[in-house]
Amino acid sequence: MIDNVVAIVSTAHWQGDPRLNRHVSYLQAAGYQVTLSTHSDKPRGAALLGALSGIWRGDGRRVILPDPDLFVLGSLVARLRRKLPILDIHEDYAKAAMARPWIPDYLRPIVRALASLNTVIARAVAWRTMTAAPELSTEGDFLVLNLPDPASVDPSPYEGDRRLLYIGDLTLARGAVEMIEVLSHLDETFELVLVGPTDVEVGKTISEIAAKLGVSGRVITTGRLSHSEAWTTASGSLVGLSLLTDVPAYREA
Repeated sequence: MIDNVVAIVSTAHWQGDPRLNRHVSYLQAAGYQVTLSTHSDKPRGAALLGALSGIWRGDGRRVILPDPDLFVLGSLVARLRRKLPILDIHEDYAKAAMARPWIPDYLRPIVRALASLNTVIARAVAWRTMTAAPELSTEGDFLVLNLPDPASVDPSPYEGDRRLLYIGDLTLARGAVEMIEVLSHLDETFELVLVGPTDVEVGKTISEIAAKLGVSGRVITTGRLSHSEAWTTASGSLVGLSLLTDVPAYREA
């Protein structure tokens, strides 16, 4: 193990994830070497095994864990290797679970309880915890706000493109339908650019709603873009949209 190396290991985030890349930048600026290992391109079980193997084999003395499925197992593996596990909590996972459409209603209380228990146990096992918002923090946590680095933003002035922009995972809970409805109330010189990954069902819903409202030609989906590419798209846009629906995780965040 190398004391000056920090490993970031994830099962669900991708290499271009903004928060993880901000961690890399900040740590490098502080003089640390950083390794970023993500496994989001693998099936869930393989991703978990790959991440645990990376924690065990990696050189980093400190290991940042940004996914709840790694909080307990990843921390225990790190401890066995005499490493220092750091939780990166960036949402209320118990409340977020309540918004997952694929979880049956009768299972939601159980899932919420298990998610809460997972976080409690992980905090006890981990070396340190950092959080993305004050409401997620307890005494002793490090607060690392989930905000863009101003250095990443193009400071050039807006030049008149009539573009509405959304960056992030495209889901119904994050307002995919509502954004298209907003566009339908604007004249034909406006377009909506949706930057981010989406699953097949949500993509189908977006296409159907856009066709129904007669705005298909003005809805542009780019898929996932790198951090720098997303900011380039943002710099030429009129407005950014964040039309989160009324679910507990978003209501109180």
